[in-house]
Amino acid sequence: MQSPAFNLLYAESLYPAATVQAAQVQGVDAVLALVNGDADSFGSAAWFLSSQCSESVRQGLAAGTVAGWQTYLTSCVGTTDTSDRDTLWTAAIQAMKSSY
Repeated sequence: MQSPAFNLLYAESLYPAATVQAAQVQGVDAVLALVNGDADSFGSAAWFLSSQCSESVRQGLAAGTVAGWQTYLTSCVGTTDTSDRDTLWTAAIQAMKSSY
């Protein structure tokens, strides 16, 4: 789930300025509607990681370490690391390891 500010940046990367500006006039729900359709919503995670996170953050995530995960949360997402987030991350790492 992205914040309205990131939804706006994502919309600006996908649509002409006039389209985004028209949605902005209508409010954050209209901007969300631009990026929340089947064609665009699944791309937002890749967009966020590639455009909003530094190379060192991406390398940390690719390493699959707890430190990389924590740096991603605090330096890129701008939130804190919590036990419930760690539980989900751990499950995702385990699922990826079991698929090899």
